[in-house]
Amino acid sequence: MLFRSLPGVTTVIERRDFDERSASLPELLEQTAGVEVRSYGGLGSYSVASIRGSSAAQVLVLLDGIPLNQAFGGAVNLGNIPLNNVERIEVFRGAVPVRYHTSALGGVINIITREPSGDAQIRAAAGIGSFGEHYESLFMTRSCERWRHAWSADFTGSRGDFRYTDDNGTPFNTADDFTASRQNNKHKALNLTWKTRFDGGPSERIIVTNNYFNKSEGVPGLGTTPSLTANLATQRHLASVRLERDDYLFGRTDFAAEAQVSWMRQNFWDPLNEIGAGSQDNSNISRRLGLLTQLSGEPLKNHYTTLVLQWSRERFSAFDTLDPRPVSGVSERKTLTASLEDQASFYGGRLLVTPSVRWENYDNSFAPDPFDPLGINSARSTDDDLFSGYIGARFSLNRAVTLRANGGRYHRLPSMEELFGDRGNLVGNSTLAPEEGVNYDAGAALDIMQIADTPGRLEFSYFRKEVKNLITFIQNSQRTARATNIGRAEIKGLEAAITLDPCPHWSLSANYTWQDSVDDSAVAFWRGNQLPGVHENQFNMHVKNRFGAGHSWYYQWSRDNGNFLDRANLKPVPARNIQTLGLNIETGLGSLNIEAKNFGDEQVSDIVGYPLPGKSFHVSIKRDLN
Repeated sequence: MLFRSLPGVTTVIERRDFDERSASLPELLEQTAGVEVRSYGGLGSYSVASIRGSSAAQVLVLLDGIPLNQAFGGAVNLGNIPLNNVERIEVFRGAVPVRYHTSALGGVINIITREPSGDAQIRAAAGIGSFGEHYESLFMTRSCERWRHAWSADFTGSRGDFRYTDDNGTPFNTADDFTASRQNNKHKALNLTWKTRFDGGPSERIIVTNNYFNKSEGVPGLGTTPSLTANLATQRHLASVRLERDDYLFGRTDFAAEAQVSWMRQNFWDPLNEIGAGSQDNSNISRRLGLLTQLSGEPLKNHYTTLVLQWSRERFSAFDTLDPRPVSGVSERKTLTASLEDQASFYGGRLLVTPSVRWENYDNSFAPDPFDPLGINSARSTDDDLFSGYIGARFSLNRAVTLRANGGRYHRLPSMEELFGDRGNLVGNSTLAPEEGVNYDAGAALDIMQIADTPGRLEFSYFRKEVKNLITFIQNSQRTARATNIGRAEIKGLEAAITLDPCPHWSLSANYTWQDSVDDSAVAFWRGNQLPGVHENQFNMHVKNRFGAGHSWYYQWSRDNGNFLDRANLKPVPARNIQTLGLNIETGLGSLNIEAKNFGDEQVSDIVGYPLPGKSFHVSIKRDLN
């Protein structure tokens, strides 16, 4: 079923939309309507996404169907996912289909890697850029009778030593500002992916996926209090086996069963007490096993029903080798989920109504907080039953205009990393309460081709969400931000997006998002303030022109303003105008890309005062070797 037939608002970014660019996953998502990305700055740096003013942890991120949030807790670092092996990216802003397994208060980002093809193929790519950036990648496919295989390897690295303006800790006094180079911002990362597909027949297939990721990076600290030695090392391993069978159970049902395994280890090292509270050598290990069964079919005429049953077990352990106290033990969360969705079609398919209901049971066993300095958070167990659901409708007014509306209730338990984790600048809080909220949106879409001889699409949406016990990372010192419940919050906004091919060889896309986010907590000093990290205005525009034998150039402009770093709204973030210009040339050696990012040299900051890079230049080449 096509995403545009679903009631929710969805953006699909295909590989052809970014294959000719020197873009990263965070940069692509940041140019999507309703999506904000918060970053430490530079290639491969810590980057998280927010959808419609949500916290990053409320956004469910999946890689080939494996939920990264549940396995590793809290927000997902999008800087750890290379683009070279990605086939497409699906962004759900609002109502989320039940096939994504869990309640998602903020929305879903689903990343699908490239599928094995029937033909043998080898493609190599390499690139260099400012601040010592480089990447090398290789992708191969091969088939043999009913077997298809795909392998990819990606290696990236960077010094990250861009120049920035240091305000010397006095943001309201510009007389003592000076220019500095970012220190301890280097990284190197290796990503390996293997995917195999076996076709057992015309209606049966088995898909095996395996992903390994290894990264070492400096943790640079804030611009005014840089760190010179702190380091974070990450290892991640994902694996899944999926069986799919069409026309199951009397030829009326599609069946899928999947087993997923994930493991991750993060080591944070701060021997000189440059970031956290005291010298640290922390290790966080998370492990997850998941089992999934899905049945989809037409039990009745004009009804397409999906049932999803899922069980998972996540274990989390954390310890500090410099702490004389013994290892606290292992925290465990078992989750059992049952979800049911029905898509009912009326009036010859013009009206689609989609109700959904979900039940989730969480069986938690928490070890004592290993990073609690007072040792007051003892071991405890909880058992929670949570219910959520939504109802959506889509109505085709005519061939050109489609109307949509959705409403739902969602929830999210704090992750184990939000409860107990410590990655230096971002620390956990074992007293967090679960988040819960309601989302509404309504909008319309216009197929421009139906009213003018020009391919294009125009979309408009209004959204509103109310969240209780919202969890967000708030700066609690010059060095760290701590996970905190901020009581109630209310977010409403407007989205508008257009894609247009006005004439041969030209294409245009643009989107605008306005958000009004309000801290509705009981604390008078905060009540009525804007939520930190949520921009009031965002605008993105991309223009592309193709010329000659496969050549092209493009221009990207992004502007946002109206943001604060802190809950008291005392630390505003300056408006940003980021402009990028790129050129693609087809040569005898392959496809050459030259790109100038932020050529206006905007000097701005992001997460808790982290400076972002100014202008940078990048050159890459991609070539098919088969």
